[in-house]
Amino acid sequence: MKQLYDFEQYEPPRLTKRMLREEAKRRELQKQAAMTALASLLLELGLVLCTVLLATEYPLIAGIGAIYLLLSAAGSTMISLIFIRKRKELFL
Repeated sequence: MKQLYDFEQYEPPRLTKRMLREEAKRRELQKQAAMTALASLLLELGLVLCTVLLATEYPLIAGIGAIYLLLSAAGSTMISLIFIRKRKELFL
């Protein structure tokens, strides 16, 4: 098996409990962000389906739902862009 570090040539990086905790916290935040994005996507999909199903019987409600869907998608996109920008700044 190939070793990650050649201990005869280089000294392995020093790790502390604080560094390991920070890495665990960063990974947990990434998981939470991914789950939130997935939940938002599923909510948007549900809203699209409701709007399509309501379009024939209640066009006014479907129109209001479509407007809400557009505003919600725009807001989600803006939040995603802000999150991506801050993440890039954080890791640069």
